[in-house]
Amino acid sequence: MTYSPHFHGPIDLVVVGENNIVIRLENGERRTVPFLAPPRPPLGVIGRSKELLELKRCVFSGGSWAVRGMPGVGKTSLVLALAYDEEVLVRFSDGILWSGLGRRGNALAALGRWALAMGVSSQDIASAATLESRSKLVHAAIGMRRMLLYCSPLKLDTSSR
Repeated sequence: MTYSPHFHGPIDLVVVGENNIVIRLENGERRTVPFLAPPRPPLGVIGRSKELLELKRCVFSGGSWAVRGMPGVGKTSLVLALAYDEEVLVRFSDGILWSGLGRRGNALAALGRWALAMGVSSQDIASAATLESRSKLVHAAIGMRRMLLYCSPLKLDTSSR
């Protein structure tokens, strides 16, 4: 079943997401932008409005940022709330690229997903076989677009084998 939204009256911005893209209606013009964040938790974030506001302040000031804490305290939920925040969606109107690398993450594959979402051809992605070349490919595809990029850290296994 496909969802087809219908709108009546003037609309400045609406985001309807499915299959990692969002449809944006801005001043009557329809366009799609990549939105690679996972679905929101059903209950959202409760009692973290102060932390979310601080995180938005950091993101809006530019540069890199990090959310740190013990496992299970809600770091990912907080960042997901940020990704779905209306002000964030307006500020980063060209999309959100998200990658959770975790313990066994594959940074090369994650960059490939980002490149594909940005419209880079599969052949160009395959020919960029190193982290450096693929990151340059993604950087070039992003260009001057206003995008939020989120990547969880790659946790290296330092145990002896």
